[in-house]
Amino acid sequence: MMGTKKPGILEAIREVREMSLSRRLRLRYEAHLKQIRDDRPVSGIFLK
Repeated sequence: MMGTKKPGILEAIREVREMSLSRRLRLRYEAHLKQIRDDRPVSGIFLK
């Protein structure tokens, strides 16, 4: 991992890693991120 704390650099590193994944792994990773986003509480409560 790179030794930086700058948000822009870290985001760019994440994007490059995601782009270099195979199609199957990229789809799995995107599903994982969607699950995290959908499960995140909103204003301290879950909306379902």
